[in-house]
Amino acid sequence: MSRTAVLVVHGMGQQRPGATQRSLGEALAGPDDECYLAPDRITGRTDTHRVTIRTPGGDEAHVYEHYWSDRFQDTRISSVLRWLGGLLLRGGLGERLGGRSPFVEWAIGIVAVLPYWSIAAVSVTADDASLDGFLDGVPSIGLVLGIVVGAWALSHLIVRSVWAAAIIGALAGGGAAVATVDVDAETAGVALVVLLWAPLWLLAGAALRGMGPLAWTRILVLVVVAMLTTFSIVEGELVVGGLPGVLTIVVVGVWLRHWLGDVARYLDATPGNAAQADRLRRETADLVQRLCSDAKYGYDRVVVVAHSQGGFVAYDALQLVFQSWARDHLLDPEERAAVHELDHELGSGAASEESWAAAVSVLRRRMDATRDAWPVTSFITLGSPLAHAAGLLAPDRAHLEERLASRGLSSCPPQQHGSPPSIAYESNGMRLHHTSTFSVTEWVNVAFVHDLLGGPVADGGLGGFVHELSPGADRFEPTILDFLRAFPHDAYWGGSRLPEETAAVVALLRDRCGLA
Repeated sequence: MSRTAVLVVHGMGQQRPGATQRSLGEALAGPDDECYLAPDRITGRTDTHRVTIRTPGGDEAHVYEHYWSDRFQDTRISSVLRWLGGLLLRGGLGERLGGRSPFVEWAIGIVAVLPYWSIAAVSVTADDASLDGFLDGVPSIGLVLGIVVGAWALSHLIVRSVWAAAIIGALAGGGAAVATVDVDAETAGVALVVLLWAPLWLLAGAALRGMGPLAWTRILVLVVVAMLTTFSIVEGELVVGGLPGVLTIVVVGVWLRHWLGDVARYLDATPGNAAQADRLRRETADLVQRLCSDAKYGYDRVVVVAHSQGGFVAYDALQLVFQSWARDHLLDPEERAAVHELDHELGSGAASEESWAAAVSVLRRRMDATRDAWPVTSFITLGSPLAHAAGLLAPDRAHLEERLASRGLSSCPPQQHGSPPSIAYESNGMRLHHTSTFSVTEWVNVAFVHDLLGGPVADGGLGGFVHELSPGADRFEPTILDFLRAFPHDAYWGGSRLPEETAAVVALLRDRCGLA
């Protein structure tokens, strides 16, 4: 019989205390398992419980949650926009996420809105009376574009053809233009030509498979800016927004502040953010430490599960706790031999994920024999933006590699240092380097293939030996259309939208938590 502590770190957004913990606990509990709530004496909160799961064979898993959504409630939109602006201008991140150069991404966006800018220029510089009727109706174009995009998404869902969806979207947009704008046939034709660009830029994006969230964000930013400015020019005078513009500003502002604001505040190390981010890291590390050293239950293993942005928080916390443990843990002869095997795997140049995992398991078994093993056996990230580390944790891949080489970040496999290169060092005995976390902890990264917010960690530059799981690869494509249609980012262990993919993730979680 085993007993496992599971610490879940939730992602961004306005989370409720205990909500993520309870939903994960319900998902982990099998039909024959006992699942109940018990007092939580680890986290120190009064609004959460410990979720206990007990199998018929007597194995137990105790699920705890680190709730941190209340840390960044004073976020200002200006702070988010400053961070987002700097992020969008990072060439290295755009190239890695989209798999294409930033020039291609920006070119698509510019082509998408060029006709709108042209009409704005004509309306200001020309006295063409034939445009008056069209320009009188431009504040309603935001609604028209909404109809275009909605028709596109619906038709793509039905016919599964981007070409047919483009035609349906264009016809719907053209019909809406004729119905909502009081113009003659000639001007209605101009409106139809302009509206054709909305499905065309979607079509171009759909053709570029693998474009990540930043590439799409750049394009959408240009389109939204065009809607809020160009389509608000009435007879040569700038009118900010109209009703569609105001609604867009409100919706985007709320989303930026309450959702993306968490990410911006944590990753943007300005003086105003650094204190809160440091407090969050320390609190998470303290919870991990308490679970590792808990005397009452004496957990056989500790598993850290992190969703979305929680991956950044948990990753940083694990580094902090491991630094302290590695400094105090002197490797005995058996463990030294296992470390030499790991160094040989890395130095041979022929190591694989499987051979590395086998060598790590040898080191863990030898540590278990000494009763002083590093307790965190698995680090499981779900839909984590750590896949985009080259750009989020550093300006680009070159700077990320520099941080890894200088022992500023942990990777899987760890970086070797010294002469001869090793993941350990000699100092009154042999100890593991402070960034060798994943020489004794398995990193499992789960990312639905159509979850554009996540992705393979290896692509992000944090290591090629992470155990990757990509459910949905046989049913979905990594495009914005499948992302919006299924929205997999919040369906890793619950919901009914992706039953097959979710079942695979839950089976993996149960296995790592000792409940299989």
